[in-house]
Amino acid sequence: DVCSSDLVADGAGNITGTDTISYDGGAVKRKLTGTYTVNADCTGTLVLNGDDTSITNADFVIVNDGKEVSIVQTDDGFILTGDLKRQKSVAPAAAPAAPAQ
Repeated sequence: DVCSSDLVADGAGNITGTDTISYDGGAVKRKLTGTYTVNADCTGTLVLNGDDTSITNADFVIVNDGKEVSIVQTDDGFILTGDLKRQKSVAPAAAPAAPAQ
């Protein structure tokens, strides 16, 4: 089984993204939403909800000065581990300037 994901964490405990997972000879593309918590020791938990009604629970640890995350799925019957790599920071959009008076 193979999975490729693109996830965005907002810094406030919410996560969105997409993934493609291949298993049992087929592939499924999903849109994901979910929540996460990060502890003071850089460990955390994650719950992802797929638009296909799937729910994925995982534990993770943030490493390499926040540039990588090692993750393991914690749902019974699943063996999925992986590494997430930070690609870029997304700056918030600037507020529009007020019209001149």
